Parts: sequence; structure tokens; C-alpha cells
Amino acid sequence: AMDSKALREALLGKLPDYMVPAAFVTLDSFPLTPNKKVDRNALPAPEEVPLETTGPRNALETQILTIWKQVLGLDSIGVYDNFFALGGHSLLAIKLFSQMEPVFGKLPVALLFEFPTVAEMAAKLKEGGLKARWKSLVAIRPTGSRPPLFLVPGVHGNVMYCTQLALALGSEQPLYGLHSVGVDGEAAPLEAIEQIAAHFLSEIQTVQPHGPYNIAGACMGGTVAYEMAQQLHAQGEEVATLLLIEAWMPSSVEMKRLSSSPLYRGMMFLSMRTRQHVQAFRKCRGWENAVYLLRLSRLLKEAIARKRMHDSFRAEIVKQALVHTNFLAMAQYAPKPYAGSAVLIIAGENQIEPELDPRLGWKSLSGGAVIHRLEGASGGVLLREPIVGHLARCITDSIQANFESIGAAGK
Repeated sequence: AMDSKALREALLGKLPDYMVPAAFVTLDSFPLTPNKKVDRNALPAPEEVPLETTGPRNALETQILTIWKQVLGLDSIGVYDNFFALGGHSLLAIKLFSQMEPVFGKLPVALLFEFPTVAEMAAKLKEGGLKARWKSLVAIRPTGSRPPLFLVPGVHGNVMYCTQLALALGSEQPLYGLHSVGVDGEAAPLEAIEQIAAHFLSEIQTVQPHGPYNIAGACMGGTVAYEMAQQLHAQGEEVATLLLIEAWMPSSVEMKRLSSSPLYRGMMFLSMRTRQHVQAFRKCRGWENAVYLLRLSRLLKEAIARKRMHDSFRAEIVKQALVHTNFLAMAQYAPKPYAGSAVLIIAGENQIEPELDPRLGWKSLSGGAVIHRLEGASGGVLLREPIVGHLARCITDSIQANFESIGAAGK
């Protein structure tokens, strides 16, 4: 029989905590579809496997664990259980730290990458280790045998999107992510692509003072990565790999969507949520309507009682303000020709005529471009399973090829 504990310990020696599964399932063979592909729907659900110590061992762990249970909606969480393995994601992370703030003070959401369990978080809080200043750079995986890769965020300014990509890239790929200024709602977002790029470079160079650099950006992050490469070249630094993932040219941003006020965007958020509930209600049949309304009223009453409504609304307003500022910065950015080369990774299902495709405009601006079209993928799923594995291999192969080219040129 498989020793789950030993397997988990072995993986912890290779992977960050948040990438190690909470449970393992032994199969004689994978269930297959008629097309001989893995039938994911037929895979058995893992049984809940208790870790070494599940209960809180002191008052501090009890405090934190209580908040985790409320945010994740789970009754049973161990102090060694991983936030991401329990179903945590970026929005829940924001809610978690919002509920922790009255007790522990303002903490950067990115700390979940470094301390993703109750035990680790409590230990660092006890020694004051979580009180460090907020910074954009997040060490997702600081070790590995390959050259480091820096991931630039999209319009939402949050690096939480890359958890599946980090896993797919493997334990030998050092990986750093970046959070936008303003993602926590404490500082005003930077208003120009040039400013954003310069800020990110100042943080990157605290861990890698000189090139060759590997920089990747998805969506708007591609535009910022492009400007970062421009500024590095101006500093006399070498950029080994510039990866633009489903990155549309700034000229494709519609200015009319950027004229709304913060109040208008707040009302649009409320309207969107109301519309979602109306659509869900319409799908109900018979007695399900009454059940849905009863459940919604209870959730609303609970949200008001615990001030969750205020927290959620504030988090959404902060997010929308950052998105709006980022879109405006992108629309006003005029990219100049780039002396280096770029790797363009585009989703194959977004079928656009080549001469009209705004994702390919970077090709005419760069000194050379390699285009990878990931078939069967739309822009929204590139960073999720099962496509993220193909994306990771594309990134790894590009970095390796470029560094081999640099090595050959230096001989």
C-alpha cells in the first residue's frame, strides 16, 4: 500500500507547501474516455486524510483556525492543511485577510504563498515575522536549478492566478510573482505602464541585480513585461526571454469603457451580482424557488450581521479601481520598437484573421518573434488545467533554448 505520509514528506522536499496535495489516491489504472483520454469525471474523489496534527495547539492557532473555517466554509481544518489545497483562491484570500485585519492588523495577501497553513502563519505572527513592509515581489519558489522566471500580473494586479502554472513548471524552476501597487487598497495604483514597469524592475533587481532576465506576462502583463524589457535594455542589461502570453496590443483597448466613475463602477458591481442571482433564480423549478430565496435571505442576514457585505463590497471596489487604472494605463501606452526578440504564446481557439490579430502586433515591433499557438485553448483557460501543462512546457523550452543560445554566443 502507498505510504501517503512518506510521499507527502518527499514532495515537501521538492515543492512549496501549497503545491503538495492534501490527499492521495491509488489507482490500478486511469479511467479513459472512448478517445483514450483520461476521463476526469470518472476519477474517484480522494478520501479526507488527516495530517500529522489537525487540532490547534494554542490560543493563537485557535483564533486563526476559526477565521479560516468561516472563510472557507469548512468545519474540519487542520493546522497543517494548506489554504490552496482546501479550495482557497484569490478572492477568498482577500476575504481571509480582511477578517484577520481587526485582530492581527493589515497583512499582505501574498504572504499566503510563504505561509499557507495555520501552523506556519501562527508561528510567524508569534515572532512578528508577518509585520514586514508590503512589497510587490512574491517568492513563489526561490530555489531551483534553472534561471529564475518573473511573472507579471494582468489587469487584476494579483499573482494568485499562477498557482497552477507554478505547479506545472516543476520544482526546478525558480519562480517569482509580482503584485501591483494598489492591489491591497492601501496605496493608489500606478497610472502609467512606464511607472509600473520601473517599480517591478526595482523589486526584481533586489533578488537578481543583473541579467540575463526571464520575464513573462499574461494579458496586460504582457504589455508591462514588454516595457520592462525596454527599460532593461536601456540599462544595458540582457533579457534572455520575453514571454507575452495572450497579450493584446494596447491599441485594442476601447477608451469608452474607461470613462466611468468609481461610483458608477460600484453600482455596476451591485447590478452584476443582482443579475447573477436573478439568472440563478430563473433556473430553479417549483419548490426550488422558495428554497433558493430562503437560502439567499439567510446569507444576506448573516453577511449584514458579520459585516461581510462591507468587506466584500470594499474588496470589489478596490479590485475594480485597480482594473480601471490598469486598463487606462494600457490604453495610453504607445509601445516603441524593441531591439530584442519575443515569444508570443496565443490561444488557438481565439480565431482572428492574422492581419487583424492584435496579439500578433508585437511581432512587427520586436527584433524577432517566435509564435506558439496552443490549440484547443481559449484565453480564459491557458493558466488552468489541462492546458496549463502545455503552456508550462512552452515556457520551459523557450527559456532553455534562449539560454543555450546565449551560452553558444559567449563561446
